[in-house]
Amino acid sequence: MRSYILSTYLTLLFITAFLSAQPPYSAWVLNTLGENVSMINLENQSVISNAFGAGLYANQMKVRGERAYIVNSGLNAIQVVDLNTRTTLQTINLGPGTNPWGMDFIDDQTAAVSLLFTNQVVFVDLPTGNTIHTVAVGNAPEDVKFHGGKVYVAISGYNGTG
Repeated sequence: MRSYILSTYLTLLFITAFLSAQPPYSAWVLNTLGENVSMINLENQSVISNAFGAGLYANQMKVRGERAYIVNSGLNAIQVVDLNTRTTLQTINLGPGTNPWGMDFIDDQTAAVSLLFTNQVVFVDLPTGNTIHTVAVGNAPEDVKFHGGKVYVAISGYNGTG
């Protein structure tokens, strides 16, 4: 009987600890000029204005599981953030002068990222941060979307003048 009570107590303790570690049902807001991300708790409507920092000219944020991937154009990088701890886990450098603009997930391991200033789309292995391959596209690719086994690229055509 004593072991049953202890077992039940430990189970309840574990469940309580597990549930308290989960982030609330939230919306994340990328504040580009403020170089930060706000969190809105959708359960109680509270707001954390500066939940964590974002990089220079953060254009886009994608969430996959418990991680946020922030495309930082000014830093030529993707910032990977743990949403539970709100800390940066990794910075994926995409090379000087690339100006990454938009990204989309191919799967849990791979993302396609448009590189505005080099007229390319790069495929990145997210766990390692390594480039898988790079594809030349038209002038100034701004965003990418993956759908039905294909990557679609939005080309602005901007050539640096005007």
